Amino acid sequence: AVDAGLFASDPTAVQAQREADQALDHDSPLEEVFDDQINCADLIIVNKADEMSAASLERTTNGLRTKLRPSVKLIETSQSAIDAGVLLGLAAAAEDDLDARPSHHDGSDDHEHDDFDTFVVDLPEISNPNVLTDRIEKLFKRHDVLRLKGFAAISGRDMRLLVQGVGTRLNSYFDRDWHQDETRRTRLVVIGLHGLDRASIASILEGGAD
Repeated sequence: AVDAGLFASDPTAVQAQREADQALDHDSPLEEVFDDQINCADLIIVNKADEMSAASLERTTNGLRTKLRPSVKLIETSQSAIDAGVLLGLAAAAEDDLDARPSHHDGSDDHEHDDFDTFVVDLPEISNPNVLTDRIEKLFKRHDVLRLKGFAAISGRDMRLLVQGVGTRLNSYFDRDWHQDETRRTRLVVIGLHGLDRASIASILEGGAD
């Protein structure tokens, strides 16, 4: 539909449904709704890419990229096959025992989500939260990272900092005190498109000039 210049497979049916709904603004055309959704998106998924010709897929993705905000990623899928971690991030407590939670990408050479990479970057204490967020923002601009989540030890703070980033959105907050038997450290999970330059990503998160 997008390749054909449409914003729904059946625009007439969508418009009829909109006109029947008194709660909607009937002056807003479907194209404006589509643009609003693009503007709010952190991640764009082009599904059924396998059913499109190479030329059609290229036109569609190129057209979408002209509308995307900086750092918003676009990925292609078939049969909606996508790692749930890309869409939802990791479970709230997953950062506490990453070693006991092997990735679906570990130990399998034939996985339906081989288009994605997931790995962990361990760092020492960070001087302050702004230093870490600046590094993460730089990372999203330079690499095809879809999501980043984890925790950080901040010098002079008794609480650990939780961090989660996707696209242009980055959230961080202190969630709890470090336990006495815990090692103060920074551990970040990176999820992105297959072929990520892990060395470069680690260098950026470590504060290098890469």
